[in-house]
Amino acid sequence: MSARPEPTFGRIPIQGSLYGAAIGSPRSDTGEPRHWPKDMAVTPTFSPKVGAIFLSATAERDDPETAAPAARQPCAGGGGHHESMLFEASRPPSVLEEGPPLLESVCPTWACDLDEAALVLFSQPSMETTALRNHPRRLHCRGAVTARPVAADAVSWQPMRTGAPEELLDASGHLFQFSKDGTPTFRVEVHPPPPGRPHDALGRVAVVQACYSPLVAASGLGDPSSLLEFDNPAAHLASMRALGEQLRTDPEIVYVPTSELCAGKQLDHLALRLPHRSQMTPASEARARDAWARTRDFLRTLSTLAADAVDQYTAVEIERTGARELAHGLRAWRTAVP
Repeated sequence: MSARPEPTFGRIPIQGSLYGAAIGSPRSDTGEPRHWPKDMAVTPTFSPKVGAIFLSATAERDDPETAAPAARQPCAGGGGHHESMLFEASRPPSVLEEGPPLLESVCPTWACDLDEAALVLFSQPSMETTALRNHPRRLHCRGAVTARPVAADAVSWQPMRTGAPEELLDASGHLFQFSKDGTPTFRVEVHPPPPGRPHDALGRVAVVQACYSPLVAASGLGDPSSLLEFDNPAAHLASMRALGEQLRTDPEIVYVPTSELCAGKQLDHLALRLPHRSQMTPASEARARDAWARTRDFLRTLSTLAADAVDQYTAVEIERTGARELAHGLRAWRTAVP
């Protein structure tokens, strides 16, 4: 969760016949860097970086009245196409066309296939501005959030040594390994509650993807969602409920769900696999099943709160930018993420 970034300048009339970023950064007489020299004959742009701007190769720049319409060109980021914009080199434009609606940090859930997902993770690869939609009109998004489904068709349990004192009841933790077609996809580590918490409460919960590497995570190159940790699950749920109230009353809050996850409907269809009865006591089997039930309830509750927050925030952005054509598919993903 964060505050909405400061608004950037829109496209405004600029005097000059050349448009683009300042060329070079020569230093002033005092040795301090400056963005452009005083005698530079190029007017710097004050427009936000939205996408590539192309000049029509067929346009007659000296005679703008006979210039051919600009052709459609692929945008530089590979995210669809932008309508080319033709700037007349012979005279500065008096009014520049207002850019498309710009949404902030939304997740286009309506474009995601999540039907086979047991979990849905979120990431925000960059804060670049990309094309969110091109038809029937262009919509842009700065810092788009992606949703990544994680599949599973089986879950198994095994005890997990946590280093807790052996004299504590149920000192061992629980490890739930999820797999798809026999290949591990992720695991959920559940620690016993620390002293002071109710015995039936969950301790630390960690959701670890099969691709997680401590070395890669330490380097800052890995996906942060490959390891999600909830030191106090009950407190985290309480904070998510409070966030939901804030999103309903404060339109300036930006919610990016990279610290949460959603549970797909496939999670409900997984039956817990336990070791053979000869390797377990009735008490340990009961503890394993109870831990699985409480862990699954936590994941479901977190999922509902996170999904509601995503929908609430996206609805605010749709209303703020006037991109109401997105509203009809806003909750379509909830058939896969209840």
